[in-house]
Amino acid sequence: ITELLNESLLVSSNGTNKIYKVWPTRKSVELFIDTGLVGLKDLGNCEYDRQGSLWVNEIEGCSVWRFNLAGKPIRVLGNGQPGFQKGTVPFEAARFSWIYDLRLGPDGNIYVLDSKNFCVRRINIHQGTVSLVVGTGKPGYSGDGGPAVEATLGSNPSEHFDGPFSLSIDEEGNIFIGDTYNHVVRMVNHSTNLISTIAGKHQVNPDVRVNSLETDPLNLDLPKICSMDYYNGCLFVPEWKDDLVVLEKKR
Repeated sequence: ITELLNESLLVSSNGTNKIYKVWPTRKSVELFIDTGLVGLKDLGNCEYDRQGSLWVNEIEGCSVWRFNLAGKPIRVLGNGQPGFQKGTVPFEAARFSWIYDLRLGPDGNIYVLDSKNFCVRRINIHQGTVSLVVGTGKPGYSGDGGPAVEATLGSNPSEHFDGPFSLSIDEEGNIFIGDTYNHVVRMVNHSTNLISTIAGKHQVNPDVRVNSLETDPLNLDLPKICSMDYYNGCLFVPEWKDDLVVLEKKR
């Protein structure tokens, strides 16, 4: 879900491959974009950039689409085939590999969870470039305490959806990654660009539910983090087996 300036909401529905406009005060819904009709095959998330554009990730299509507020596509980043670049590249050259999520940062740029490249990329709207901000392009569980661009994120090649599942950003620009197959939440500090594990433990029992009495986030069992969102000082972390973990930011 993303909010427009006219108090309407845009909701991306992966199951229908459509984006709907919702008017909460009117209690009405209308179709905004049928993404299948424009060639987008597997809709992911949508984000309004406050500059008049809507950004949408195509998951297996390895692309990021930009629409205007009339619902017309105006640019596609990626050529539909998996690829990766470690450096900064122009929009025309950008390649991704299975994009599971994208988010708007407080800097006005779009951050992409380039999942099968095990990294986070930044789409600089004003400069027309894509750059690497987290990860090396290789899987693993390393880098805590060091620069985010030298860290590795988790993988399970036997899963259809390999790589980290979820991404979120707070009002300061701190980046949160649901590192699904490492069973942890990682955070990149906006001021230092250093990465750390803030919740979960790498070795988990997949059959154990989250202990509701646990107060140390690093002792939580998070077998399969499936989504994530930040709001008002709290990070909401749904786990695949119907548990919801809420992490409160230290005041």
